[in-house]
Amino acid sequence: MHISHGMAIMPILMVCLVLFIAEIAEAGQGTIVARPGGGWQTSGLPYTAVISAQGALTSLTVGGYDFLDGRGLFLGDESTPSGAVTVAVKDACVTLAGAATLQLRFYPDRIELSLANTGIADGHCARVEVRKTVARIKNPETGVDYAMPSQLISGKMRLIAPNGATLTLPGTYLYPQGNFYYMKLPVAQKGGSVSNFTFDIAPALPIEDQLKITVHAKTPDFTYWSGEAQPFYTELTNMLPDRPFRGTIVMRLQSYLTKAYVQEMRQPITLGKGEMQTLTWTLQKLDPGTYITEIRLERGKESGICCRPRIVFHATALAPAPPPEDFDAFWQRTLEEQAKVPLDLQLTKVKDLDKVEVYKFNFAGLLHRRIYGYLTIPKDKTKKYPAVLILPSSGEHRIQIPSFADEHGTPCVCMAINVTNLDVDLPEEQYDWRTWPAPYLVTGILDREHYTLRFSYAGLVRAAEVLAARPEVQADDILCYGSSQGGGLTLIAAGLYPHFKAAVANVPALCRLDWSFDYWNPPYFPIAASAETRPMIANTLKYFDATQFARHITCPIWISLGLMDDVTPSMGVFCAYNAIPATKKNVLVQGFGGHGGGYDPNAAKGVWP
Repeated sequence: MHISHGMAIMPILMVCLVLFIAEIAEAGQGTIVARPGGGWQTSGLPYTAVISAQGALTSLTVGGYDFLDGRGLFLGDESTPSGAVTVAVKDACVTLAGAATLQLRFYPDRIELSLANTGIADGHCARVEVRKTVARIKNPETGVDYAMPSQLISGKMRLIAPNGATLTLPGTYLYPQGNFYYMKLPVAQKGGSVSNFTFDIAPALPIEDQLKITVHAKTPDFTYWSGEAQPFYTELTNMLPDRPFRGTIVMRLQSYLTKAYVQEMRQPITLGKGEMQTLTWTLQKLDPGTYITEIRLERGKESGICCRPRIVFHATALAPAPPPEDFDAFWQRTLEEQAKVPLDLQLTKVKDLDKVEVYKFNFAGLLHRRIYGYLTIPKDKTKKYPAVLILPSSGEHRIQIPSFADEHGTPCVCMAINVTNLDVDLPEEQYDWRTWPAPYLVTGILDREHYTLRFSYAGLVRAAEVLAARPEVQADDILCYGSSQGGGLTLIAAGLYPHFKAAVANVPALCRLDWSFDYWNPPYFPIAASAETRPMIANTLKYFDATQFARHITCPIWISLGLMDDVTPSMGVFCAYNAIPATKKNVLVQGFGGHGGGYDPNAAKGVWP
């Protein structure tokens, strides 16, 4: 039989067309249709989403279960929606526009959201309310499984409905209120910058959620201080309502530093309905460091990651990089150079509070720059007081008026400073904190002598000297205190100024800047190095790493860290902690804590007064 050339290629074209349509169906959004009573809803997806005429995603029904409670997802930071909202539907995209703009695109397995703050103050611009009738709330990173929590929980959250459907939320904090939970979408800055989020949706219980998996280490904080073989445990519970689970559990260890997978262990499992089992794994022959312990379930062709908690192995072996030979001489010379700069202290009283007077001040430093800050002094001038030096978190921003009281509730003298050559109470538009990297982190970075952090670090010492010289202050009873960048600055200040009574460094940044430069590349410190500038930048950073200053800390110190913290990773903080020679030092490790996860407002009581 003769087949023409055109007829021969027609089946190929049909196959290509079918594949093309299938690809569009897989990658494209669902259809948006008008509802008879007003508003819109999705069509042709494994779930149904309803958008009201007032501009709220009021319903998200998956397999007959509606995850949202009443108002659902709406624009607004507070408990009530913000202002009038217009709704536009075009190209299968729903746009909600008011003081902020929210776009929703619907896919078979997710809803993608783009949030732009176009008019209101910096902050959260959208809020989602979900039902409390879910069966479980799981953190897919840590594996922690919550059963109807009554208090705020933090971390990425997956809601698991009684029918097995799941909804994974994009925010970091889930608050209980009345008959629902609510979550504010992460901060969106004013000025049109766009934040992107995803609601992941599964109509049936995925394999990774068919078992409840609770992980345990030898220590509650998941820190193994020695390098010998160590046990790690997974407690398994079958969550399938009507059948056993048969499959394989896999644990893969991934180096947090290099991202390379270094070990894989497998165990077959069979669990009857509601049955529990605890498996023991052996961790051994690992380099010192933080590891992501990826727990995966496999059954036939099905596979899913249950959780990715972290452990620290042989923590005592983590240490700073070798310091430059002239590190100490460089900083001694820097402080001597600063001492020759006239202080030019300018102090102005700005207000009275209940028990203290509030002053603004500034003084001169290196590189023709100035340190600005607030000083609060108790009104009772009949005695001397302990004092606290509070160091700032990262970014260019306002500084809050400081307050700190001793164990009896008596206010201390407090000094809070900025380290960016900016005053502490400028109009918001004069701060450039939305620019990353923040200018002060990169200005002059090609040359250690002119790097702006040289001015900042030296200014910490001058601030401590100014505080100690105050007539109201007990000069031998000063606490240095800070979080994040302020925690790193605390390590640096305590290493440069040996007269602090104690120090508290919460989730300290600026540790192992070489790793930040070579491995982590965090969003707050992206050094856009070229082949030409990279060696110069790397050399500069050697002189500004907080772990090097930690070698000189002799005062009592309390440090906190969270193993789930990707802003100030734990490996660098352990390097600093191990380098500290102080005879009294404490570290609080929270295995499931993120940035700020280890913070204790009463931390100072462990080392001061």
